[in-house]
Formats: sequence, C-alpha cells, structure tokens
Amino acid sequence: MHYSKKIISFLLSLVMLLSFSTGVLAADNEVEGEVRISKFVDTEETEVPETEFVFDLRDPAGRALEDYGITLVQNTVTASANADAYLRFKVDTSKINPESGWEPMDGSYHHLFELTEQNGGATGWSYDPTLYMLDVVYDGANLLVRSYRGSVAEENSADVAFYNRYEGTATVEIPFAKVVKQGGNTAPGQQAFELEIFGIGNSNVEEYADVTCTAAVETNGAGSYTGKIVLAGPKNQVDQYICEGFFVREKNTAAADWT
Repeated sequence: MHYSKKIISFLLSLVMLLSFSTGVLAADNEVEGEVRISKFVDTEETEVPETEFVFDLRDPAGRALEDYGITLVQNTVTASANADAYLRFKVDTSKINPESGWEPMDGSYHHLFELTEQNGGATGWSYDPTLYMLDVVYDGANLLVRSYRGSVAEENSADVAFYNRYEGTATVEIPFAKVVKQGGNTAPGQQAFELEIFGIGNSNVEEYADVTCTAAVETNGAGSYTGKIVLAGPKNQVDQYICEGFFVREKNTAAADWT
C-alpha cells in the first residue's frame, strides 16, 4: 500500500507535468498581434443606441486567414460614442513560411492584409468605407504590424480610424381618403388599394436610399375610408425625400370589376 501510494503520486505528477509542457509548447508555437483602432462617432442626437461594429481582416488574394495560420481573437467593439478598439489575432508560427503565402523579407517574413469596417446596416448609422493595408511582419520572435491608408507603395502610413455618423429616425404620415361607390346591383366586397409615389422632386435617389414608403387602405363595401402615406427612415434622408415634393397616384392592380 505504501509503495502503491508513491507510484500513484508519481504518475499524477507526471501527468500534470506533461499537461503543463503541452501548454507551453502550444504557446511557443503562437505569436500574437494587435492593431489599435480609433472609433469616432458623429451625431447630433441626445440618445445614441449602443451598436456592435465589426472589423474585417482579409487576404487581398482571397485566401482564408487559416491558410496563413491566423486566428482572430477580437474584431468587434460595441460603442455609442468615441471609443478605442483593438483587432487582435494570433498566428501559428509553423505556418509562417513561403508555402503558406508568407513572403521572405530581410531575414523575416511578412504579408499584406486588408482591414475594413463591415457595413452592419444598423438603422440610423452610416459606416466608414476606408480601406487600410496591414503589413504583418514576423522577425522570428515577434509580430510587427504596420498600417497604411490605401496604398503601401506610396508609404501612406496612418493610424487606423473609422468614422461613423448616427442620425435618429423620422416618420412622416400623410392621410388620404378612399371613396368607394357602388356602380351596379352587386355591393362591392373587400378590396385592398395602394398608392404609389412618383416624380420625386429631388432626383438624387442616393440621398434618400434608406427611406421606406407605404400607402395602403382596405375597404369593405361602399363608403369613405381613410389611409396614410407613411414615409420612414433616417431624419436627413426623409427631409431629402420630401424637400422638393412628389406626386401620388393610385396603383391600377386590374382587380376584376373595379375601376
């Protein structure tokens, strides 16, 4: 029993040592890199919703990051005002070689990656389309990351910053009347009618691309009914939509027995 306890204790110690060594080896095969990102929010609103922004790191040639041994650790930030964010990643050093796409450079290896901000499509937000190039360099021990705005060849080195604007939403409602008259011996039944907007005075559709318009009313028999034209979207875009006026007409859906 005495020797058995010693053997068991020795085996447990050996297992713990092996587990610890495996962790060290895994850590030794990885290096970490990070890029500081400045997030700037422009707004005139008193209340701004917290929104998640996502940063895309990609290979210009379209290869997967995994091919280069890269794993993203952090590429998001949740913010409603100016904030500092980080793109963090780790690299498997066993894949830092020419076969994996890394290029030799003065005794080191490097590769150029693209960094952009995703257009998340959150209501009221505009996103920054700026493209940055990241020159990721491995010197045999550490990663060095240099950032460039657009072109590396022109040496446009720059800190990474993305600018966003938030504008609250607005809704404009315009009432309209629909009058149904019976023209024969059969009483009119249930019917849906829609209006359409055309001839918008502001012809630059990009200035109100996110504005939605609905205008419908449902009737059931002869009589007068009230519907609404509803315009909704970011405040400034709604303003651009209506600033020079527009025309309205009823859609002809060719429904049987209706004029």
